[in-house]
Amino acid sequence: MTEPTQAVKSEMEFMYQVDQQVSVNAFIDIDINGESVRFQITNRYNSSAEKIVKTTTAAIEAFTALRAQYPRSVQTPQSKPTEHKQEFKEEHAGTYEDPRSFKAVAVVVSMTDGKQYFKVKGEDGKFPKFPVTVWSEVLEKAGIDPNKIDMKDGHALNCPAYYIVNEKGNPAKVIAFGEPYPF
Repeated sequence: MTEPTQAVKSEMEFMYQVDQQVSVNAFIDIDINGESVRFQITNRYNSSAEKIVKTTTAAIEAFTALRAQYPRSVQTPQSKPTEHKQEFKEEHAGTYEDPRSFKAVAVVVSMTDGKQYFKVKGEDGKFPKFPVTVWSEVLEKAGIDPNKIDMKDGHALNCPAYYIVNEKGNPAKVIAFGEPYPF
């Protein structure tokens, strides 16, 4: 990269010190070849809509070219063998009376070392701060595409989630989802 001349540096300093008095930020999620990409758009004073669109379009094209050159393979963790088989009481299944179900409000996703990890958040009393692990196969069985879950906002739910517990009695993982609640 070449260094700008002193005249260009002076012009750039002038623009940032005088002309750039206001800046407004916005985020936009754009699906690019099946990958949800969040762009931050900064609208500075005297920017036109055409200039913002042109610059953002150029950024999208640059991202697409970079992703083609540097593909990312997203790996979802393989499900572990079932260690604890537990049956639910039929008369309580899908209700708050079943001690191994809760009202699921969202699936959240995190990424570590290129692998996605999914968790189910509960409402109020059960698991709002510490969500319960769920494998991608369970999400797919419930009609949720794990690859389309937004990294920031997650995927909203309104249904019971059924889970099994480990030997300490703590939630081990969500194993199924029930029908959505009518409210």
